[in-house]
Amino acid sequence: NDPGDVPKYDRRLLWTLDSGAALHITYRKELFTELHEPEPELRELYSFANHPVQVEGKGTIFVAELNTHIPNVYYVPAATSNLLSQSQLSRISDFQVHHFKQTSYVVKNGDIIAETLLIGGVY
Repeated sequence: NDPGDVPKYDRRLLWTLDSGAALHITYRKELFTELHEPEPELRELYSFANHPVQVEGKGTIFVAELNTHIPNVYYVPAATSNLLSQSQLSRISDFQVHHFKQTSYVVKNGDIIAETLLIGGVY
């Protein structure tokens, strides 16, 4: 898919389904329904460019666009995108991730709640 073919959306509403991410990450503090201190060993993360970024909390978020709560999300104000870890989603009993051709589907309790397109090698 050509990124030029994708409609333009508010970046704050977009989520990347990342098969390589170990954690869910967002920079949107307003999404948190509960927010706690992160584990001491996770107060700092390193980006893929090996730059340290501060983790300011961990908790549960509500994503209105998906009408769902997602637990164990890290609040990283310096993040430049919202990441959903495919492996972490798959560990939550209500969620499944399915891939078909160039589309991924996030399923919760048997209902498709999100559909993602493969763009530039990323869903």
